[in-house]
Amino acid sequence: MPDFRGLLSDALWDISLVDFLGVVGTLSGPSPFERLATHLNAGNAEHAATVTSFAEAYRQEARGAADFGAREGLSIIFEMGRRHGQSPPEKFAESESLEGQIAGLIAGVLMSRDHRTQLPMLHVMTCIHANIRLNRARQFKPNDFYDFNHAAAALPYCDALLTERSLADLTKRTNTALAKTYACRVTADLDEAVSIVQQLAVNSGVPVL
Repeated sequence: MPDFRGLLSDALWDISLVDFLGVVGTLSGPSPFERLATHLNAGNAEHAATVTSFAEAYRQEARGAADFGAREGLSIIFEMGRRHGQSPPEKFAESESLEGQIAGLIAGVLMSRDHRTQLPMLHVMTCIHANIRLNRARQFKPNDFYDFNHAAAALPYCDALLTERSLADLTKRTNTALAKTYACRVTADLDEAVSIVQQLAVNSGVPVL
């Protein structure tokens, strides 16, 4: 049986953050990340009254992440079918029904504390966005999305994440404990960063100057 979870994870790893959040447009005018920040800030302001806890913020963000994952998952399933000589459904309703089932599956994984780390990139991004939604004074900025993408890629798979202070704080919040969950050392302090790199080099047998 094909490894759907592995194929989906590979797809999530390769996709750009712009595609991840469904924001597309021409290269003229504001950058995609500027438009994305404006879009998210407006949405957060509109729905601020519905977010009263991290659990609720996470639930809403997980639903959006699941919808994205379902679209990618459906593409993977159709491609797997083509490789086995099967054509995708011709009727839109059939595709929509299958996409809904996949979204439900992904949302269920993200909402389960025992299983959400099986989709680590989505979990990290969901946690970060949920925490920002809780802080009504915090506005998304275009440069945030580079940092968030780096964190989503680094935390589950790397030994260390050297970043700026606000993102380091987001990864260490007690309501998510992302750095602890993935055993990734996170710092925004230059001296500590040097120390971490030296330790990693020693542990890997790389000569330290």
